[in-house]
Amino acid sequence: MPRARAALALLAAALPLVGACRALFGRDTIDLDGVEVKSMGVDIRRRQKTICPRQRVQMAVFADIVKAAGKPPIQVETWEGNGSRNGKLDFADFAFRSPDGSFDGEGWFRPRSDLRATLSREIVITTAYRRQPTKFTFETRFKPDYDCISETGADGATGTSGTDGAQGSAGTPGTAGVTTYGSSTGGSGSQSHQGPGGKGGDGGRGQPGGPGGPGSAGPRITIHLAMVKTPFYERLIAARISGDVTDFLLFPPERKLAVHANGGPGGRGGNGGEGGPGGAGGSGSPPGTQGAKGAQGQGGAGGPGGHGGRVEVFFDRRFEAELLAGVAAQANGGAGGPGGSGGGASGAPGEAGQVERKPADVRGSFADISGITVLE
Repeated sequence: MPRARAALALLAAALPLVGACRALFGRDTIDLDGVEVKSMGVDIRRRQKTICPRQRVQMAVFADIVKAAGKPPIQVETWEGNGSRNGKLDFADFAFRSPDGSFDGEGWFRPRSDLRATLSREIVITTAYRRQPTKFTFETRFKPDYDCISETGADGATGTSGTDGAQGSAGTPGTAGVTTYGSSTGGSGSQSHQGPGGKGGDGGRGQPGGPGGPGSAGPRITIHLAMVKTPFYERLIAARISGDVTDFLLFPPERKLAVHANGGPGGRGGNGGEGGPGGAGGSGSPPGTQGAKGAQGQGGAGGPGGHGGRVEVFFDRRFEAELLAGVAAQANGGAGGPGGSGGGASGAPGEAGQVERKPADVRGSFADISGITVLE
């Protein structure tokens, strides 16, 4: 019994320390049990009150609460980003749902990436306070925006790495010194004497590393560009992408879309194997010296970079200047892989691919997308 009481006393003493640790590391959120909520509001943590379909945004809940009868209300809110949670509302106290995306436990909303889903309607988010959903449920709506659309494409895969060389063979042990016998002083017997031990053999050179594999070629991408309008915006650049990459993108004319179809980098050459250890010197007087460690093996050559891909850009000639200024395409050859340690040579860079720009009637490429109108 005395030991049990001592253990309980230690546990009770530790509980305040647990709370202090939670506060120290920023995890001490507000407990809303028994708390009166006077008012509540919902928003997103973004200065511009729109949502880009390719960018997550954090929700924000604000409330005026009374912790005890007779006390004045205090203003509280959910935490922001990865900041401290001390004295903040917990996202677990709220239920979020939307037909246009999903939520995680930190209050981050990840929209559906398909831009076509919200071309002509707002993004709808419903937020409910779990303890009082009939009193505090909110539906908020946000226009889509496309400011976060900045790149598309793909690059070739990196070549495989070369295998590392095996360690060199160990040197052979030195021979033992020759023992000779002679008469002892006074001629009353014989006395032995061991000569010097032989030197140990040198270790063998490490095996060479294997060559890195070649990077794969960049993709083939076709892009159709048009100037369009939507129910929310009068002028946007639309990009219909096909080939090895498929996508549909919108972005403001003052933005620039980076398109990449580069070859993959070559693989790293394998490292040359370590030299083998020198053999131990033979026993003797004096003992033989140890053999030298073997040299490192030759490093493997890095793999060659992959050939750059091919990008074809078809644009509406009526808006040629704006459309071509809004897209920066590249199809560079991949970088050669680095050589392995031990003097391996770097791989050769891949040859550049092709980027072609051609005027065309692009209207048919957008005919199946409702919610946009190609400008004439």
